[in-house]
Amino acid sequence: MAHLTRYERQKRDEIANIMNYSFQGIISVNRKGIITLTNTCCHTYMKDRKTSLAGEHISDFFPDIDFDSVIRDKQKILSEVCRFGGKQVLVNCVSVAGDSEEFGCVLTFQGTEQIQAEEGKLRKRMHSDGFTAKYDFSHILYRDSCMEAVISQAVKYSYSDSNILIHGETGTGKELFAQSIHNSSRRRKGPFVAINCAALPENLLESELFGYAEGAFTGASKGGKMGFFEIAHRGTIFLDEIGDISPKLQSRLLRVIQEREIIRLGNDTVIPIDVRVICATNRDLKKEVARGNFREDLLYRLDELELNLPPLRKRKQDILYLADRMVLFEHERTGSRLEAISQEGRELLMRYGWPGNVREMRNFCERICILCEKTRAGAEDVLQALPGEWDQGETADSPHADGGFGRACFPAPGSHVPASAADRHGLRLEDAQRQAVEDALELCGYHRGRTAAYLGIDKSTLWRKMKKYGIEG
Repeated sequence: MAHLTRYERQKRDEIANIMNYSFQGIISVNRKGIITLTNTCCHTYMKDRKTSLAGEHISDFFPDIDFDSVIRDKQKILSEVCRFGGKQVLVNCVSVAGDSEEFGCVLTFQGTEQIQAEEGKLRKRMHSDGFTAKYDFSHILYRDSCMEAVISQAVKYSYSDSNILIHGETGTGKELFAQSIHNSSRRRKGPFVAINCAALPENLLESELFGYAEGAFTGASKGGKMGFFEIAHRGTIFLDEIGDISPKLQSRLLRVIQEREIIRLGNDTVIPIDVRVICATNRDLKKEVARGNFREDLLYRLDELELNLPPLRKRKQDILYLADRMVLFEHERTGSRLEAISQEGRELLMRYGWPGNVREMRNFCERICILCEKTRAGAEDVLQALPGEWDQGETADSPHADGGFGRACFPAPGSHVPASAADRHGLRLEDAQRQAVEDALELCGYHRGRTAAYLGIDKSTLWRKMKKYGIEG
């Protein structure tokens, strides 16, 4: 009997400890609606009451709940919003099976403010988990040796923890390199947070970067908000278009990078951070410093390691390789008929400047796969898919419609150039035009853009005439 009594006492104490360490209020009610047991959490909601709730009727505290239907009819009450101790709580109530009069129902509740706070933490955690880098160096397509050297340099940078400044024209893949460096570094398991500094106004960018406290400004979220630097803790933050931030924000960013700590807007609490900063720009920041648009000390903080991405026009071996890969990808993705580009079209691609770089190449390949209804695209298809650079021919009102040139093709008087085609008597018009094209090319150093401007025609027209007359540049 003593052994059983001691065992029951131990079990009762164990259950009491479990109940008292719960973060939810727990109330046990018998069949008559009398409270038989409460845990410690219940008394935090009833701070003005000094005595226990046991012996009181449950309806005195939760008058809106029909406990009789719960006890007699075994109904469940789930997620019912009530008031308890002057606070709003979310209540669950279920009956307890048993023949004893002591078994009625169990009621649990939790404050709605606590639920909202936990939900906010969960959202922030899920939001933080979404900041991941998807790409690594294996996703970079290249054949040119200059890209191989850049990737080798970037791999070495990934072993370090210093800040990196990436220079490159639009569309050269600056974020692709930033993600690859992150995924090759010791921070690969941490978050990768990317933000375009040119896409947000100054005030909004400041709050997004550093976060804000509750009530910091009109419209601030209740409970405040974490900034991107906090989210990127133990990871990498990528600041694209860093050259577009204002001088005020430059000063604050400089302190954050120097001290490795932030202060939320409207708060005075210092939050230490462990973040690697990778910035990218298509501007010459040294010239911006000379003009007074960018802080020199900030540049030195950001430019600990420098990575320069070459434009596509300087990666000659990559132009046709990327075109072939992307056309094949679009062919498989969309089921388009186009499978390849002809030799004439490939020559055009090699001569094009690609101001949008790899991004423009991707758009071009998608466009030509949509427009071309053949399995092999010719030069005219390439010209159609690059309307911004190549003119598609002349109309009947065009000064070039008769096949002539828009301006006289003779050199300026007194200039030392080869004899003009117009001075060669007895030649047919076609021969004269051929000779004029050759003379103009020689005069302009075989630069097609200057030759076309000199003749007053479009580069596409010049290209067609060179092809027609068999002229090789």
